[in-house]
Formats: sequence, C-alpha cells, structure tokens
Amino acid sequence: DQLVGIIARHSIELVVAILAVHKAGGAYVPIDPEYPAERIRYMLDDSGAQWVLTEDASLLSEAYQGHVLLLQEETSYQEQKDNLAETSDSHNLAYVIYTSGSTGRPKGVLIEHQGLTNYICWASDVYVQGEKTNFALYSSISFDLTVTSIFTPLVTGNTMVIYDGADKAALIPNIMKDRRVDLIKLTPAHLHIVNELNLGAQSAISKMIVGGESLSSQLAQQITEQFQGKVTIYNEYGPTETVVGCAIYEYNPAEQEREAVPIGTPAANTEIYILDDRLKLVPMGAVGQIYIAGDGVARGYLNRPELTADRFVDHPFQPGRKMYKAGDLARWLPDGNLEYLGRTDDQVKIRGYRIELGEIELRILKVAAVQEATVIVREKDGLKQLCAYYVAKEQLTVRQLREALACELPEYMIPSYFVQLERM
Repeated sequence: DQLVGIIARHSIELVVAILAVHKAGGAYVPIDPEYPAERIRYMLDDSGAQWVLTEDASLLSEAYQGHVLLLQEETSYQEQKDNLAETSDSHNLAYVIYTSGSTGRPKGVLIEHQGLTNYICWASDVYVQGEKTNFALYSSISFDLTVTSIFTPLVTGNTMVIYDGADKAALIPNIMKDRRVDLIKLTPAHLHIVNELNLGAQSAISKMIVGGESLSSQLAQQITEQFQGKVTIYNEYGPTETVVGCAIYEYNPAEQEREAVPIGTPAANTEIYILDDRLKLVPMGAVGQIYIAGDGVARGYLNRPELTADRFVDHPFQPGRKMYKAGDLARWLPDGNLEYLGRTDDQVKIRGYRIELGEIELRILKVAAVQEATVIVREKDGLKQLCAYYVAKEQLTVRQLREALACELPEYMIPSYFVQLERM
C-alpha cells in the first residue's frame, strides 16, 4: 500500500514505471506533468508519496522531501533480471487517482487490485474478444480512461500505440489516420471532433469506447454512417470509484430511438441498483439514484473518512458489503438497459473530466477583489463549456482571472468565459 507518484509524459518509460510500481508491491499515483505546480505539490503532500518517478525533477517543489528517480537515466534500469517476490494481494492498492473535490481540494480514490483485475479481465472479454486489437494511448494519465488503454492490450498480448502532446484534441486526427490503431477510447467531446474531421474513410479503427459524458444517439449515428457501418461503438459508464467502467452498451443504430444512447447493463461481477432516498428499489421506469456494488468498488477516499462514510454505504441487501452512491440519476428501461438521466448535485463532466463546480468557485473567490462567484455549464452544439459569473470591487480582466486560476487549477477546470456582474 505504499504510494508512489508518477509524473511523466506519454512514453514507454511511463508504462515501465507503472508496471515497476506494481511489481514492487506499491500503488501508483498518476500526476499529469501539465498540472500547475501547486496542484502537483498538494497531490504529493496529500498522498504522502515517499517516492516519485519522473522525467523532470523541476516539476517537484523544493519542499518535497521524498526520493526522486529519473526515468530516463540509465541508472534506473539494473542488470538484475530476477522476478521480485510477490508482496501484495487482491485487496492491496493498485493506484490512487485524484478527482475534483467540492471542498476546493481534489480527493484521492483508493483502487485495489481486485477491482483493477476484474475490470481488465472484463474489458478484455468485451473489447478484444481474442482478436488483434491495438489500443491508442493518448489521454492524461490522471484520467482513468488511460487504465483501459494500458492494461487491456498488455494482458491480451496486443500493442499500445503511444502518443505524446499536451493538446489531446490535436492528437485525434493523427490517431484516426494511424493504420496501426484498431481501438480508441474517447469522450463524446472528442467524438464531435472525429465527426467534424470526416476521417472515417481514412481510418483503420474498428472499435470505439465512448465514456465520461452522455452520448447522443445523433452523434453515434453520424459516426456509424461516416465509418460506413464498419465501426462498433461501445458506450461505457462508470465513476472512478468503481474502476473506470461498470456498465456497457453496444450501440445498434437499427434499435436506437432515444435521444441519448443507454449506458446498458452491469459489467462482470458488478451489481447496479436504482434506489430511492430510503435505499429502496424503485420500479422499472421510475427515476432513482445509481448505487454500485461488486468487485470494482473502491476502498474509499484517501484521508477523507467522513466523505468515505457518506459515499460508500452499507449494502441494504447483502450485510457486510458496501455500495458506492454514484450521485447519478437513472432508470431501468423495459429492455433491461439503464438510461442515464443526470446528476443529483453540482458535479459536471467536461471532456470526460469530473469537475466539482464548487472547487472552481472557491478558487475564484480567492482572487482579492472578487466578492461573489458562481460557475455553470453552457452547452452549444453538443459541446459543454464552463462559464463563470462574478461580482468584484473593481474591474477585472479575463486575463487576470485566468492567470490566477492557472496557478492552482488544471487547464480543463478553467472556465471558457468570465462575466463580471454588478450584482449576483
């Protein structure tokens, strides 16, 4: 259960680092090198990581007291080739991924090997099915979408094609035209880019896993037509707290009549319940909140016992087990599939990233002149953008606000629009 920070761009060394941490019996904490220095410092402090594997020691603050191992140095690789003794089991930690927190600080989700193994075995059965399936690895390592693209090809004897670049959206055209890639995992926002580029005829991709946000039937239909029906689209649902994905729906354009593509049926060794406020089952077709149980449920949140107790609740139907309260609304459809209907709180998803609007608002309020602030999501042509409204003692420029937020927030959490009001 010793946590090891990994701060590295996409490279073979990144994959080696992840496998090395697991082989040594530890759990890795993925930290995007594009994050602001203050956010990196917080994640290392909160996780208590005594080791950091990185390609650039300058990304660490001078206050960091742990050990730093530079991945590109030859000294990182020793001649010793013996396997290490196994020191961890299925209930030890595999990784800790940080997600946005409503209190203004990101929170670490504790994922055990049991959950990771269960997901990867299921993903291998569903997405690979014994066929040659090479995966594209391009998304941020701090986004658990990456877990699918690293472990699934490795355990099935396939290949991951690694792409590096800060602007992930700019990589999409290169991936779509790369004849080596059979499968890509992406968000609906990225799928909009694919649709606009109209690269279906040039692509060898035959499988797309879509997750992170609601997928519109219209967009799925357009992609299917663009690829002349030669691509299979999987709509995958799942919060970080239940290991990447816990429900799946294979899109079928002949059967799709709803505005949004359903999120489907539970993954292997997973139970999904739709319950009311008293944790009672609701009838088919009735709206309730999603609760998830099974092998993929996380241990809880790092250093957050109260939040863990609130979100990881006792299983009402199986004493001694836990369920995760997802905060998502859904209902069972007559055909046995789940339909996603939104959130019960202020959490949103932008390009697949989970964002607590309260974290952004707290950061805006830290700007000296700001008196009030609220952040909402605007949607146009299927694309979501953050919009911040604020009241301040003096006139503030968008540049001033963006620079202030960039010191602590990653790029995807900085609003696209800032509107100064006389009063809220």
